[in-house]
Amino acid sequence: ESWPLAEAAARRALVLDPDSSDAHASLANVLAARWQWDDAEREFRTALDLNPGYSRAHQYYGEYVTLRNRHAEALEQQRLAHDLDPVSLIVNAVFGITYYYAGDYGKAERQLNETLELDPQFAVAHEMLGRTCDKLREHARAIKHFTRAVELSERSPEYLAALARSMALHGDAAPARALLEELEQM
Repeated sequence: ESWPLAEAAARRALVLDPDSSDAHASLANVLAARWQWDDAEREFRTALDLNPGYSRAHQYYGEYVTLRNRHAEALEQQRLAHDLDPVSLIVNAVFGITYYYAGDYGKAERQLNETLELDPQFAVAHEMLGRTCDKLREHARAIKHFTRAVELSERSPEYLAALARSMALHGDAAPARALLEELEQM
């Protein structure tokens, strides 16, 4: 339900200001979520042409090219975003998860730990670090980070599902089922 509203808002913003890098990047995100790849690519490039110093546009575009399996380009976009805004929690965390999707779990772990040094209460980084620890076959650490993400997010369904999946993958069937029941009740 939210995507049509987001698209309408972005398009309205572009009517008001056709040179708004933020509006082009927002529209690009909506188009990417709807798998309208060519249109999303065009909007991202427009956003970056209008304001090459807009850190979030680099971050969003990096996420988009990750979806397109263009990992080297994604990492370059995340580096640019990070250079422009090195203390942004979301920029740091997305940089870490971009390494994860590129298959470099060691660099993902380092970047996500750096994010948590900026703010140990950042649930997003804990969840992403949980995923990374799963890939590194460090079950106890994965569960610790997923559990912390659940606590910090006030039991976000997304993070509950990630915790349940990790538990199930590692043979903790009873607690995973309990979490599944909680999700079903939500």
